[in-house]
Order: sequence, then structure tokens, then C-alpha cells
Amino acid sequence: MRRRTTIRLGAVSLAGLLTGCVADSPGAGGNGGGGSGNDTNDTDGNESDGNDTNDTNDTNGTDGNDTDGGSQPTDHVTVSVAETDDAPDLAVRPEVEVLEATATGERPPRLRATVTNESDRTVTVGEGRAVVFEYVTSREEGGLMLLPGPADEYDPVSQGCWRLESGVAVTDEYRTRTLEAGASASSDLGVWALGEMEEGEPCVPTGEFRFESTFSVGDEEEGPASGGEQATWGFTLAVERQGGA
Repeated sequence: MRRRTTIRLGAVSLAGLLTGCVADSPGAGGNGGGGSGNDTNDTDGNESDGNDTNDTNDTNGTDGNDTDGGSQPTDHVTVSVAETDDAPDLAVRPEVEVLEATATGERPPRLRATVTNESDRTVTVGEGRAVVFEYVTSREEGGLMLLPGPADEYDPVSQGCWRLESGVAVTDEYRTRTLEAGASASSDLGVWALGEMEEGEPCVPTGEFRFESTFSVGDEEEGPASGGEQATWGFTLAVERQGGA
């Protein structure tokens, strides 16, 4: 059984080091702290931003299985993890899994990204949001973005049409996470489409979409910004429309 212990989240003002994120037009997620920062599944919840109360495991919640009484989705899409990279040669191991494969009228498809310290020492890993794929965009132009927190924190084209036309503002600060030996941090992420929607275009594009993030790992005292191990890890997400339309 994986041991889960204390996790701490810090922030260092190093502009421009948050890779894989957008900082275009202000959105509901960009409230001066890099969006909601809802790291819902951090093991003890000991984080400096304190937003650890949202939608940890929604299998029985109001936005988990919306088959009873939920509004009909505008766009019937289903996601799956088509491929993941091999584990990086680092002290930490990243993972991704599908929580809610199919979009509903109340929420987009949802993933969970996790990073685990598999070493026998306490380490600091950065960037703190990117290592759990918060605000990370796919490499394809006009693709997808992974956003933490519930759907009502953002401004979709319409209810059930999980696309953001104006983007999301993300702060430039470089955050870090401190993970004790064996500890994990995770975040539940909505799968959103990006970009202005043309007439006749579906809310969410289909196909395969590549997500990557850089993991920088350092000792607890020095931190990752002072040098240490670094590697890129990613995965491919497949998006299909139900009925093959």
C-alpha cells in the first residue's frame, strides 16, 4: 500500500518558468494565484493555498455520475488515455488516470494526475501546478487544456459545451511542492477545448492530443530551481464522439 504523508506547496516569483500553460485572456480560473489551485487529493491537505475541499472523489457526488437528473450534454465526447511515457529517471513518478470518461451537461470529462515521491528522502518538485498537469495545454494548435476545479469556475461557450473561447489567465510565479518519502500529490482535471468556435464546429475536437510537463526535482533545502534532476514526461489523450459522429 502506498504510504501518503505530508505535502507542502510553496511559491517562488520566477516569471516565465511555468511551461505548458496559457496566460491569455482573464478567465474564472485566473484569480491571481494561478487559478483555483484545487489540489484535491493531496494526502494531508497541508498546502499554503488552502483550497483542498473541492470534489476529491466525485463517484457519488453531484458532478460524478450525472445520469439521474443531469442536463443533457451539448457534445457527447469520451476520453481515454491512449499512451503514457515510460517513467522518468527521477525520484518522483508521475501518473494519469481517467476519472469520468464521458462529458455530461454538468461537467467535462475528468482526469486525475498524480506525482509520487518514490525515494527515501524528502524532495521538492516543480513547477508545482505543472507536475500535476494543472493549466497544461496540449501540443496541438486549437487543442485541449486541463483545468482544476469544478466546471462552474470557468466560462464555457454554453452549458454542456466544454470550450473556452477566451482562454484562462495563469500567474507566472514558480511554485514548488515538498513531498516526503512515499508521499503523493494529485489534482482532478477537467478536459476543456480551447479557441473560438466556428459555425458548425463541434464543441470539443476529436483525435489524439499530447500533453507534456517538465519535472524538476531537488533536495528539500535547496529546491529544484538551484539545480538537480530534470525530465519531461507526458501522455496522449484520445477523444472520441459517441456514435462516431
